[in-house]
Amino acid sequence: LKHFLNLWLKPVILWVGLVVGMFYSLSLKASEDVDIYSIEVPVANQSISERNRATKLGLNKVLIRASGLDTVIGNQYIQANIDKANSFIQQFAYKSVDVSQQSENQPPWILSLSFESKSVQRLLADSGLPVWGKRRPLVLLWIAEQNEDSRMIVGSDSVAAQMISSLAAERAIPFSLPLMDLEDATSIDITDVWGRFSSPVELASRRYGADVIVFGRIYAVGDEQWQADWQFILEKDGDRKRAGWSQQAQSKEQAYTDLISELGRRLCSQYCVMSTLMGENEMQISVSNINNFADAVKAEKYLQGLLAVRTVDLHILNKQGAIFKLKLVSRKEDVLEAIALDSMMLPLPGITPLGIDSPIYNFSWTQ
Repeated sequence: LKHFLNLWLKPVILWVGLVVGMFYSLSLKASEDVDIYSIEVPVANQSISERNRATKLGLNKVLIRASGLDTVIGNQYIQANIDKANSFIQQFAYKSVDVSQQSENQPPWILSLSFESKSVQRLLADSGLPVWGKRRPLVLLWIAEQNEDSRMIVGSDSVAAQMISSLAAERAIPFSLPLMDLEDATSIDITDVWGRFSSPVELASRRYGADVIVFGRIYAVGDEQWQADWQFILEKDGDRKRAGWSQQAQSKEQAYTDLISELGRRLCSQYCVMSTLMGENEMQISVSNINNFADAVKAEKYLQGLLAVRTVDLHILNKQGAIFKLKLVSRKEDVLEAIALDSMMLPLPGITPLGIDSPIYNFSWTQ
C-alpha cells in the first residue's frame, strides 16, 4: 500500500509543488539581513591582555565574514593593522558561562564584541579586498550523507544540521535544509541528490524560495578520508549560474567546514563589492510612489545603507516621485544587485525624465 500511494502521490505532489512553487518564487525574497560585525569569543579571564588576544581573534573572524574569504587573514596589510583591533571596537561586554552548561576545558567567560562596520569595511577596501554586505541570499542545502551502509538526506532536525548551522553562523551565511516532510519525501529521492540530478532537486526546491541551491553527496573513503561532490546553482538577474566541484577531507567535520568555506568564496564572487581605485562613480535613481517628504527620507536612508553607496543627495522631489544622486565606492551594478536582493524598491522601465541628461534608473518605492 505504501509503495502504491508513493507512486500515485508523487506525480500529483510534483505538479502541485510546481504550481505552488511558481507563486512562491514570484512572491518571496530569499535574502536575509545577517549580523556580520558582532561576535562572541571565549576568554579565560577579564584581564586586558586576554581581552586584547580575544579582540584580535574576533576581528579576524569578522573580516572573514565581511569578505567571505579565508585568505583575508593572510593579507599583509591586514596583518600589519591587526594590532589596532581595539580601535575597531564599538562596544564590548562580558558574560559568565553557566557552570551547569560548561564543558571540559571551556573558559568561564564569553567576551561579546561589536565592531564598527565602516571601519572594518575601510580596512578591507584599503587592503584591496572585497566587501560583502549584510543582505545575503538564502542558501538551500540538499546533502546525501552516507554513514556505513546507509544513506540519508540531511534534514533540518539532524545532527549534521547542528554542525552546518554553527559553521554557517561563523561565516554569516543564511542557509536552510529541507524539512523532509511528506511533500519532500514524495517529490525527491535519495538517488536524485546522490546522483546530483538537477531537475528533481530544482523542482523540490521551489517551495523554499532560495536564490542559491547547493546539492551533493558526502561519504567515507577508507578509514580516514571523506569525499564530497557538490553542485551549485545560483539564480541572479534572471540567469542561472551552475558550477560543480569535489573536495577531500580527513573527517566529516572537515568536509562540511570546507563546503561552507568554498560556498563563502563562490557567493563573494557574485555579491561582494570591490572599492574602485578610479574617481568616484555616480548614478541617478528615480523613485516613484513617494507620497510625501517622510517617504523620501526613508528611501534616502535605505539607499545610504547600501554597501556600494558613499553618499546620497535628494535632487528632486515632486508629485511624480523623487530623484536621488548617488556617489559610489564601486560599480553601479553593485547598487542594482543590492536593491534586487530585497523588495524595498521594484525596478521600472528605464525612462529618463525631461530635463535629466545623464542615464537614470527607475524604481517604485514599496514601503
